[in-house]
Amino acid sequence: MPGADGHLLINPYGLTYREVTASNLVKIDLDGNIVGPSEWPVNAAGLVIHTAIHSARPDSHCVMHTHTTAGSAVACLRDGLDWNNFYAAQIYQQVAYHEFEGITVDPDEKPRLIADLGTRNLMILRNHGLLALGASVPAAFTALWTLQRACEIQLAAQQSGQPLRPVTEKAALQSPALFLAWAFTSLTVGVAILFVSCAFFDRPKTLPCLLQNDCRALSGTLTPTSPFCSIPAGASASARAQ
Repeated sequence: MPGADGHLLINPYGLTYREVTASNLVKIDLDGNIVGPSEWPVNAAGLVIHTAIHSARPDSHCVMHTHTTAGSAVACLRDGLDWNNFYAAQIYQQVAYHEFEGITVDPDEKPRLIADLGTRNLMILRNHGLLALGASVPAAFTALWTLQRACEIQLAAQQSGQPLRPVTEKAALQSPALFLAWAFTSLTVGVAILFVSCAFFDRPKTLPCLLQNDCRALSGTLTPTSPFCSIPAGASASARAQ
């Protein structure tokens, strides 16, 4: 959408993800006001998070936020994400944390959220869920997919009751250098992971949701059958209007 500086697209409130298309995305400004006609409202809790990040981080062309079981569970742990697995090592020291202040409907929380996020592209919202941003929809997807997998592996390992084998500091520092330099800005990597996700999880609706159906990918909206948007009521996404 040329000439739409200061505007972004967010998924409408009240529709399932299978019903969200490019034509019913809601265009809002950075204050959360709906711009132009819309048959649907937007989630007030989503406005605070998404408008805050898009306002403060011009590099965030897509912001994704989910309440998956694994992500929310790790967000409830006192020590948060453990770095001792393959996926967590790839995002070592790249994850920010923000304390839970209740349902995110108070605009006064925005400065604290942004201060905690800093320059990082991943965040665990304490007692809440996961958040990722990127220069594109595939970039944000790649980041959030990696964080989600890290949470899943951590919980699975902890359920064994056995002590976790630590990743060395050298390996932990090396992994982000090899991965994050291109993962957050790469279109091809993000699309490749979408294909891998579809094949691995045997969920054919994931890829069509992101790449087909009226360019639905623009919204960053995921179907309930995707690997990490299994709770539609708690997942939201936005994309900077361009």
